[in-house]
Amino acid sequence: MKNAVSSILVLVLIQFSPKVASGTGVIEELQRLRRIMTDCSMEYRMECNVAGQHRYEIRGRMAVQGNKYYDSSNARFAVFNDRWQILADHYNNTLTASFVPNIRKQLRGIGDPTVSAVLLSDELFLRNAKLQQTRRLGDTLWYRLKVDGQSLVQYVDFCMLRGFRILSYTAMIDYPLGGTDDNGNEQMLSIKFMARSLSFPAAASLFRSDRIISEAGRKVVLRRYGHYKNNLTGYQTALP
Repeated sequence: MKNAVSSILVLVLIQFSPKVASGTGVIEELQRLRRIMTDCSMEYRMECNVAGQHRYEIRGRMAVQGNKYYDSSNARFAVFNDRWQILADHYNNTLTASFVPNIRKQLRGIGDPTVSAVLLSDELFLRNAKLQQTRRLGDTLWYRLKVDGQSLVQYVDFCMLRGFRILSYTAMIDYPLGGTDDNGNEQMLSIKFMARSLSFPAAASLFRSDRIISEAGRKVVLRRYGHYKNNLTGYQTALP
């Protein structure tokens, strides 16, 4: 569970499309915000509450650049690029690597193994998010995006300076775990995601897979997490 939580809310960064009443003066700002959030990095902290009982916290740094994805936290290390998708699970001491050209060959045009294909898409939020309230203090602006109805994303708060320098943002997400508790209520994972120190654009070096594995001819060599159980044996002769 902890390893998948980070991916749940990256889409909040890159694909929300709020409906704002004309004349509010923020439509253009939010449209531009959506564009620049496709290439950024940030420090983050997630407070996770599982079924109202088990709580844990994940801290790290995350970045997205188009279809590339990076996440380094106390829970995992992940790098997705056009050649490799690598995930190191710090809780289970495992590392999984997937060679993207091989995946594309297996999919045969059915899908695309990019970051957008593996992240949660909350279409209801994307279609129906509205600007609920705004606040301004000098050059600092606050926006709250909220949707009424059955959306996983409860709201997203942005704090930014004029000129689109984002200072911080917070997202609240409820994710169904499946099953019910002793009282018959649906079990939920509640996530409070807080981001700060946002920078634009993201450094290209974050998405380099050769920091974790190196390719030598048709062989793959693990450069980090050597004590983790991994699936690299299958790649020793599998590279083109």
